[in-house]
Amino acid sequence: MQGNRVQTQGDRMRSQQVESQRGFTLIELMIVVMIAGVLLSIGISGFSDFIKTMRMESETQEFIQALKFARTEAVRSGLDITVASNDDSDANNEWGTGLTVSRGGEVIRRVDSFTVVIDSTLDLGSITYNGRGFTDAGAQEIFAICDDRSGETGRTVNLLTSGLLTADLKNDC
Repeated sequence: MQGNRVQTQGDRMRSQQVESQRGFTLIELMIVVMIAGVLLSIGISGFSDFIKTMRMESETQEFIQALKFARTEAVRSGLDITVASNDDSDANNEWGTGLTVSRGGEVIRRVDSFTVVIDSTLDLGSITYNGRGFTDAGAQEIFAICDDRSGETGRTVNLLTSGLLTADLKNDC
């Protein structure tokens, strides 16, 4: 009976200790859940800011692309192309309501309302590009693009009379 070993009291105690150490205590689980909650709350606030920044960048690019499209169409066709705000009655958000690109009254592109505020320094409700790509603004037009955050979270789009556009990443809102 060499294969049958008699279990001693010491073997039984070691077996009970191993069995009693399986799993986690309630306090350990509560601490892990609390730490996860703190980390998650920090991550969510950062993620929310990231989403707003990406939305700002996306809408700034959409605005710039509409202006570039109008200039390109003017040069391509040799005709005047007008970019007009859909509703410029709000002096602090002339372009945030969207815009329409048209040639001789015919709408060739329309951008519906933006979720950001787009304010122009010259308070222009429309810009016309001539066949050479120049604007009728008479001076450099600066568009400030902001959302509901404050600080340097906005964007600035500069429209030169030559029709060229530049964009700055930081603008005080």
